[in-house]
Amino acid sequence: PSSYTLRHARGYGRSALRNWLFQVSKDGNNWTTLYTHSDDCSLNEPGSTASWNLTVPGDEKQGWRHIRVQQSGKNASGQTHYLSLSGFEIYGTVTGVCDDLGRAAKEAEANLRRQRRHVRQQLRHMVVNARVTRGPDWKWRDQDGAPIGEGLITGELHNGWIDVQWDHGGSNSYRMGAEGKYDLRLAPNFDPDMVVKSATLPTLTTLTQQLSPTIAPVAITNTTDTIAAKGLVSTPNTMFPGRKSSSTSSLLEPSSSSNSRITVACTEQASSADSLVARKAMIAGSLTRSAGDSSLCDRKSNENV
Repeated sequence: PSSYTLRHARGYGRSALRNWLFQVSKDGNNWTTLYTHSDDCSLNEPGSTASWNLTVPGDEKQGWRHIRVQQSGKNASGQTHYLSLSGFEIYGTVTGVCDDLGRAAKEAEANLRRQRRHVRQQLRHMVVNARVTRGPDWKWRDQDGAPIGEGLITGELHNGWIDVQWDHGGSNSYRMGAEGKYDLRLAPNFDPDMVVKSATLPTLTTLTQQLSPTIAPVAITNTTDTIAAKGLVSTPNTMFPGRKSSSTSSLLEPSSSSNSRITVACTEQASSADSLVARKAMIAGSLTRSAGDSSLCDRKSNENV
């Protein structure tokens, strides 16, 4: 290129360029600055134009494929970096034609589609606590840190967006299907099975509660010497653990029908034993009261005589 022209936008009078660079590149990655503009007031009124001559290095024979304007400071307002342009013209000599440009673009697009397809297959593993890094459609500069870092998913996928907390402290929402774009992919060292295992693995407290049934102490006070004499219950004011009722099993929760029948049988057995002891106590009490009533009747008869 030998010179270039810029035209300021027509609707923004205070956003004209003041600080920018005119740069060229052969590969789109490594850039060379041909002109540096510092507080350049050539563009003022809406729709105004200005041109600048360029000096090309003497040893350059091939030319460049990529050209750009990069803003390097605030615009005419002195407050913002809003870049406002409506025209860009370049003058110079054509040194070659890129015959492979169309093929390269097609290959790049095909590669992007393959990456998106791979990320879509990862979506079922992108749950809370999964680790991710930037994906094929990333456009958010260094929000993930510098150098490129990893983050932790903090929310479920919603309307094609997902929330991430980055290791460096920042957080934001990113496209995972929205607009057909995928900003994230699973981190290389992340194992999806670890998240599933940690979510389903019971805690030590839960296992302790399951393996240690609660046995409530029951206090029984004997009211008659007859029951104690028969050995049906312990001596007065003795504490002993009572059997669990039929609604509380002393075993672990069964996982099969056979275990279920065993648990029910054990519970019914405990309940039946309780009923048997209580029935014997009632019979013994009735016998004692009957004997007492008979003695009272005999005493009354003797008094009447």
